[in-house]
Amino acid sequence: MIPTFPTMHPITLEIRPALQAHLSLYPPYSDFGHTALWAWDKSGHSGVAMLHGNLVVLFHTTATATATATERFFYSFLGHECVDAVADVLLESSAQAGYPVELRLVPEEVALLLNPARFEIIEDSDHHDYVLTCEDLTTYSGSRYRRQRKWVNQFNRVNGCEISTLNLESNTTHKHITVLSDVWRDNRCAAERPIEIDGLWGCGDFPIHRLVSHAEHLGLFGIGIWSSASLIACGIVEPLPGDWAMFHFWNADVRHGGVYEVLMQETAKAMLAQGRTRLNFQEDLGLSGLRHNKLSYRPVGFLKKYTVRWRQERKP
Repeated sequence: MIPTFPTMHPITLEIRPALQAHLSLYPPYSDFGHTALWAWDKSGHSGVAMLHGNLVVLFHTTATATATATERFFYSFLGHECVDAVADVLLESSAQAGYPVELRLVPEEVALLLNPARFEIIEDSDHHDYVLTCEDLTTYSGSRYRRQRKWVNQFNRVNGCEISTLNLESNTTHKHITVLSDVWRDNRCAAERPIEIDGLWGCGDFPIHRLVSHAEHLGLFGIGIWSSASLIACGIVEPLPGDWAMFHFWNADVRHGGVYEVLMQETAKAMLAQGRTRLNFQEDLGLSGLRHNKLSYRPVGFLKKYTVRWRQERKP
């Protein structure tokens, strides 16, 4: 049972069914899914509540090193009832608590219902979720996927690899993923490229072992690419209700050219076989390397998010 705001319930495994019941009414925004909320809440400071039929989320972030303790918190919400009143309550609560007086990661479904005369509604393209179509990714057909076909063909010519479903509950699998993550980081450092903080790219900040150790409970699916008994790529995806899937994590040893393109293709095939036609590839956080990569898979749309503030004349 999710309590009524201002009482907040911590992000636990037990609250998953109640959270999913509400989320099933809306497109699967990456920031609101139980799996991501739980996996990223390493501090235990995030929480959820209900207000006028809307899901309220208190986020806690550690990404901004210069932020004060209270500045690391912010609210968002998802729903369609009394949205102006809910936004007012959350902005007032933010001001009283010393949080930034703005709502972040507000889904487009909410933003479109807010009164623009009362609120400043700012599109946040750095946090839009990329929507890919699995059918396109399984074939990479057409001129727009020329680059992917080239890399897949090169990979298949050079590498004799095995593709398999991963047992995400296995300690052996965990060890292989750890080794692969270390290889990924070494490759980035050797190339003098930055370590992105996006979980999809397997950085040290992402709690991958927390995720995979509860993979069965979370309904996760893992796919791996092996070369000479070594894991050279892995992807972890969550089949969602309806025709959606959420890509939570992927990682690969780029010394095997084309391995990411093959991993994406094989993941799309697996999801399509399970009746999932749309893949949420999450956000790019404004990082140019991530944006370039995600755009290269030709998204068919975006799940857009916004920042919401009081207009100057409406501030208390």
